[in-house]
Amino acid sequence: MGIEREQITGTTDATDLGGSGPTRALHREDPSPADGRAPEGGRPSGRGPGRTLGRYVVLEDLGAGGMSLVSAAYDPELDRRVALKVMRADVGERPERAQARLLREAQAMARLAHPNVVRVYDVGVIGSQVYMAMELVEGRTLRDWLQARPRSWREIVAVLVRAGRGLAAAHDAGLVHLDVKPRNIMVGDAGEVKVVDFGLARPPRAYDSESFDGVLLPEADDTITHAGLVMGTPGYMAPEHLEGSPDARSDQFSLCVTAWEALYGQRPYGGRRLDVYRGALRAGKLAEPPTEARVPARVRRLLERGLSIAPAQRWPSLSPLLDALADDPWRRRVRYGVVVGIAGVAAVGAWALGRGQADPCGGVDEHLAQTWDEGRREAVRSHLARAGGQHAEATAYEVAQLLDDYAADWSAEWTDACRAAQVEQRQSAELRDLRDYCLRHRLRALDGTARAILDSEPETGTSWRDAVLRLPSIDRCRDLGSVHDVGQPPADPELRREVERIDSELALARALYYAGHNEAGAQKAREALAEAERLDHPPLLAEAKLALAEALNLLDQADEAERLAFEGMWAADAAQLHGLRVEAIIGLVYNVGVLGGRFEEAEHLAQGGMVLERELVHDPTLRAQLLNHLAAVHATAGDPARAQQEYEQALRIRRDHHLPADLDEGSSLTGIGATALLLGDYERALAVQHEAYALYRDNYGADHPGTLVIHENVATTLLGMERFEEGLAEVEELLQIAHHAGLDDKTIATAEATHGAALLELRRFDEAREALEHSRRSLESPLRRPVLLGVVRGNLALVALEQRRFDDAKAEANAALERLGPLLPEDNLYVVWAKLALARAELGRGEPREALRLASEGWAVLETLEDPIGPDLRSDAALVLARALEDPEVLAEPGVIESLGGGRSSTQWGARALAEARSGGRSAEPMRRRAEAWKRRHGRP
Repeated sequence: MGIEREQITGTTDATDLGGSGPTRALHREDPSPADGRAPEGGRPSGRGPGRTLGRYVVLEDLGAGGMSLVSAAYDPELDRRVALKVMRADVGERPERAQARLLREAQAMARLAHPNVVRVYDVGVIGSQVYMAMELVEGRTLRDWLQARPRSWREIVAVLVRAGRGLAAAHDAGLVHLDVKPRNIMVGDAGEVKVVDFGLARPPRAYDSESFDGVLLPEADDTITHAGLVMGTPGYMAPEHLEGSPDARSDQFSLCVTAWEALYGQRPYGGRRLDVYRGALRAGKLAEPPTEARVPARVRRLLERGLSIAPAQRWPSLSPLLDALADDPWRRRVRYGVVVGIAGVAAVGAWALGRGQADPCGGVDEHLAQTWDEGRREAVRSHLARAGGQHAEATAYEVAQLLDDYAADWSAEWTDACRAAQVEQRQSAELRDLRDYCLRHRLRALDGTARAILDSEPETGTSWRDAVLRLPSIDRCRDLGSVHDVGQPPADPELRREVERIDSELALARALYYAGHNEAGAQKAREALAEAERLDHPPLLAEAKLALAEALNLLDQADEAERLAFEGMWAADAAQLHGLRVEAIIGLVYNVGVLGGRFEEAEHLAQGGMVLERELVHDPTLRAQLLNHLAAVHATAGDPARAQQEYEQALRIRRDHHLPADLDEGSSLTGIGATALLLGDYERALAVQHEAYALYRDNYGADHPGTLVIHENVATTLLGMERFEEGLAEVEELLQIAHHAGLDDKTIATAEATHGAALLELRRFDEAREALEHSRRSLESPLRRPVLLGVVRGNLALVALEQRRFDDAKAEANAALERLGPLLPEDNLYVVWAKLALARAELGRGEPREALRLASEGWAVLETLEDPIGPDLRSDAALVLARALEDPEVLAEPGVIESLGGGRSSTQWGARALAEARSGGRSAEPMRRRAEAWKRRHGRP
């Protein structure tokens, strides 16, 4: 029932603060006197079944609270059951004044008509008592609904958004609930959501809040009363409510507490005692959600604003918070990946729109049932659950629920499209056909994902979750600009059937490689491309080429992937599919710039994509993705300041448009952290990387490849902060997870590069060499990430120098320059760093002239830079120059000293080396040791 008996009975046990006895300070009043009279303060009269109140016959008492008695009753005039609530006055309030006030409040509730607020049928006064007859909802409280079975975060958010809509309507009517909590939100058996018990729906009197500091907060969400005055439920109350001055923003705070508890299993501000709870509020310290909670960081961020201690820092009202929470990822998603194609066509078979029928748009379930129904949902869930493991059942349920959500969105969009064309006649025939064709794309994508799951061996649902989250946006079948990107359906029925059949296979291919079945997905995509080339239908050809390009990138076949991506871009252009062309450009910017090192070409591609998106596409998701990839190009090219600006711009676009906190937002955060590291802002780098890590972990799990990339970035940041032991521990944990999860060599190669750098800093040279060699082998065959490969070869040169293997050091330094030189300008720090490693190797080999030449070139660049690692490199360069100038034959060459900076001698260069080394941090320790050794040999300059 809507207002359940346990909601107000007061039978909950309490725990003594000292550890024994039922002393919880919950005020529950004794029954009324037997004669039914209301005692002082307006106690409702009469208890028990069979009594009457006006025309209502009481069936059973549901419970009594500090301000009311609630009963289930029968209304014989209208032949219906109701919830009958008889309200009481505050202690000490004059009866006539109380009656007038309670009547006004009840009438205000009766005027509030909203589907998410329990409906008030009747308000009246009998004797001195004010009553309300209300809707009796068959269902259970939110708390019981949550405990009935595992719920996905989407289900929970959907219920809370609907409850919030009811509260917002109350606020618009001038009412504030003041006791929002799980037991005052009902979920009906038919799925309806109602806010109940507006018994506190008025500003309470001021009270001495400090007098309750010893109250033990209830483990359940019971309302605390004191001296007859109901104050609310402290574990859910906003700070200003506790101090006696609540407003509508207090309800917002309480709703966010309720949401946090429902999603994370704990309240955001801890403390069992009221004084401890108040202290947590004053500190403003939110409890960290449990690490196993998989709730998007976007949702957490929205709730955190609503949980702000200062009311002015919360959302201006409930509506923008609810709109942002309801902005589901399905609604604004474009597929993530290196090269992306918009999604496939939709449905198995065609359908008629049913002209002339009584309800021409009532057959949506029949159309959907061909692809997704309860039987297929259960088949997917049980198939994934058979994988076993700790989280298999929960993940299987979540994947099935995500597919359910997608199917529900599809149904709503199909109905809207049908009504717009057949009933309301508010769209053109051309737009009707385009929306119809677009929705066929989406339904086939859903079908392909379900087929891929059921045709594969049972395994953890995490990878399949990624595949489901990359299904194409249904909203784009409504937008007039985006819907054209599906292309015009072929006029020839036979050609259309063939196009849709091939696109079904493309949908299957995408689902496979999005879930990590890269080879199977690539094979399916290659077969589909062969058939598409036979048909020569440009939109399908563009999709097929881009799908295979995406799969080949995942298999590190970058050259063929790039060729296909260019061909797919040209095919999209020929078909005038502007959005698809922008998506192709996004992938190409990454391929050409980051993977291929052709920075100028990537820049031109990106600028063209920006113009196309701005003028013809107008999609903020694509704009942010393009900026992310352009930023990655600039970071790889050695321009971290520009890259950081672009990452920040991409992040602003996503948050301004309330886009979901997904992999793309994680890429922006990761990029900001990485560039902050390169710019020497280590504290910001670490803070942003931790934010990115929480986003990936909450959305995708601790063993997701994206989460592990952040893990590595945190390790790299710690190394940059010279916290070498912590950095080493971080990257070793990362490697353990990566190996356990069976991730590919590419991911492990990047982690091993960081691992080797950490071991090198800690002077564990044999282990460093082993890790770096492992990374080198993976990066060279096939060739990928040439700049990272150059850095790995440079670090191998440093290991060889420390082990006095000078010939090996020269070979590794030359290999580093061969990778870095063609890709980066001569004044790039990576190039200077590798050149100085080569100079040291030449000194060790007894070639001071060559060492002098290399070091002087490096010094000329370093003198012009103010870089965080400049002192380290300048010390190295100065020391090489000092040692090279010790050689008599070098000194005998005319003008040598003068050409190296104002006539410095070997002794002066040595002094400069020592000064630079001493100005560096812990990472400059090797240079300091070398400079100190030089000084001991030559005496103080």
